[in-house]
Amino acid sequence: KIEGQDYDGICLVYNVADAGVFSGGGGWANVNGNFMWSSYEMYITVVRHEIGHNFGHPHHLSNSYTYRNTRPDMKEGDGFAKYDGFDMMSGGNDVPNSENPHIAVASKWFFNWVPGSSIVHMQPEGSTVQCPGCLSTGTFTLTSFDNPSVVPNSSTRKMGIHIPIMAIGNTVYSYWLSYRGAGYNGAAASGLSVHLSWFRLGGIFGAEYNSQNYDAIGNTRATTSDSFVTNDSCYYIFP
Repeated sequence: KIEGQDYDGICLVYNVADAGVFSGGGGWANVNGNFMWSSYEMYITVVRHEIGHNFGHPHHLSNSYTYRNTRPDMKEGDGFAKYDGFDMMSGGNDVPNSENPHIAVASKWFFNWVPGSSIVHMQPEGSTVQCPGCLSTGTFTLTSFDNPSVVPNSSTRKMGIHIPIMAIGNTVYSYWLSYRGAGYNGAAASGLSVHLSWFRLGGIFGAEYNSQNYDAIGNTRATTSDSFVTNDSCYYIFP
């Protein structure tokens, strides 16, 4: 068999053992790779999350107000972590299909699941050689990217705002503004989110995508209930 011609990836399914490395249930997958493990029985909530790792997504975390001001060189993770909670790669993978689990709109744009015509590109200097389609100002209405009945195929239906920051080597850093209409379990819904995102280009699926929820309120540890830019307010994004 020839990789990429006869198959795209491999999934190893195992029975849970009484002891040893196979004694735990769940799944594991390499990021931006084509291999994953899954215990038997397989569950869609686990499989779609692990496939998300294959497509280049690690676990996305929160970038809270407290951390930005007291420990700017650290991100919340590894024991003191607060998952973003925004999508199925950040703690929201166990919700039913009826609750619309999703991956971030930036990643959907990268894979062309959301077309370029539905994304607004902006930077203070406007159009440049590096970003000829960038605008410097504008007023926009964002459509939720998690509504399965809304097809992102219209240039008048904007689903995200991309604000490039810089590129270092093969890594591109940006802010992304997006709007979840349905959310899941009532959380991460009906609010403008700000994500600090970066694509590390290369690999089997083109890039590794990572992000942190830019907590716009910061007065609690919650991320899916109160981290959004509120209605009728102005929020200044400061790196």
